[in-house]
Amino acid sequence: MKSKSNQIKSLIMNTKEKNRLLLEILEMLKEDFEMLQDGSWDLNQTDGSEVQASIDNVDKAISILKL
Repeated sequence: MKSKSNQIKSLIMNTKEKNRLLLEILEMLKEDFEMLQDGSWDLNQTDGSEVQASIDNVDKAISILKL
C-alpha cells in the first residue's frame, strides 16, 4: 500500500503527464487552424485523413481529461 506522500507524488506526476499530453495536442490543433487560416492546408485538396487526425487528437484530449 502506498503512503500518503507517495500517492500525492504519483498524482502530481500523473497530472504533469496529462498536462504535457494536452499541451502537445493543443499545439497540433493550433497548427492545423493556422494552416487553414494561411491557406497552406486546403480542405478541397485533402483525402480527409488530415481532418480525421485532428478529430482523433480532440478525442485523445477528451479521453485524457476523463481519466
